[in-house]
Amino acid sequence: MDEQHYGGLLARFKQARVMAVGDIYLDENVYGVVTEVSLEAPIPVLEVHERRYNPGAAGNAACNAAALGAKVYMVGVTGDDTNAGIVRREFAVRNVDTTHIVTDPTRATNTYGKLRAGGHNIPVQEMLRTDTPKPTPIDGAAEEAVVANIRKLAPEVDAIMIGDQVSSTITEKVLAAIVDCAKQYNLITLADSRKRAGIFARIDVVVPNDKEAGLAAGIDVVDEESLRAAGRALLKTARNALVTRGPEGITVFAADGTIEDVPIRPVQVVDVTGAGDTVAAAVLLTLCAGGSLHDAAFLGNLTAGIAVAQEGVVTVSNEEALEALKPDRYIQSDN
Repeated sequence: MDEQHYGGLLARFKQARVMAVGDIYLDENVYGVVTEVSLEAPIPVLEVHERRYNPGAAGNAACNAAALGAKVYMVGVTGDDTNAGIVRREFAVRNVDTTHIVTDPTRATNTYGKLRAGGHNIPVQEMLRTDTPKPTPIDGAAEEAVVANIRKLAPEVDAIMIGDQVSSTITEKVLAAIVDCAKQYNLITLADSRKRAGIFARIDVVVPNDKEAGLAAGIDVVDEESLRAAGRALLKTARNALVTRGPEGITVFAADGTIEDVPIRPVQVVDVTGAGDTVAAAVLLTLCAGGSLHDAAFLGNLTAGIAVAQEGVVTVSNEEALEALKPDRYIQSDN
């Protein structure tokens, strides 16, 4: 592992300008203790002690890119409600520009709520999750506004990061605008999609996990052979694919047909939620900094390892990544 080389790439992260486009969610985590059973119904009463908020889905990837040092502009859609104000505030404190977020009063701001309870000698655990209704694809004025904002921002950025959580924001028109702008302004493009990793024709790199790669390819990924078949299938649309594999690291499927397994150092996993967003941000910024696909996988693994060792959805800072490069912290041999 070349600490100087990767340290140089991380330093250049701070020069990158990124447009993040995709589904915006607000993650709301409510913490407390169960004090009694309700008198009105056979349900527990949660005494609320704390509420924590953070942008989720494409918003979390945007926040990770900002934490790693990039200038980030968020493009997406929220409702005209209280949670829209909260998610904009949370973007602002994480240094993500919200000027180009579109407000659509006909829909609710996408929100995941998690109620967590614990107590003396009792570990905190999730007791209930709440979701807003699954959003439909944007259309009409909202879709046109998103497309207009993409075209307006494109000359001012180096790369576009696509986050397709629920197939709402990334419509055919939105994706076409991204591809057109990327060609016109020579922008690096990356896409992360929960179910549609196979739709991103002419996008530079897709970063699904192994399950998502299988869903996109119509292949049940159960072993090395099926993983490679799924990865090759992704190259029928995207130019390159980096498939995340949890403790097995990342497998790189390059446009020239080469396949490389890039391992991750062993870490004590606490919570994997949001780790894919961390990988997406690190991969994109590595490519912006002039790194190779191998470099991108290496730094994607490095930052994901930092993220999963912490509880909840977190961002990884440039300084944390630099610290993790130190020889006494990094024991994995490099290829």
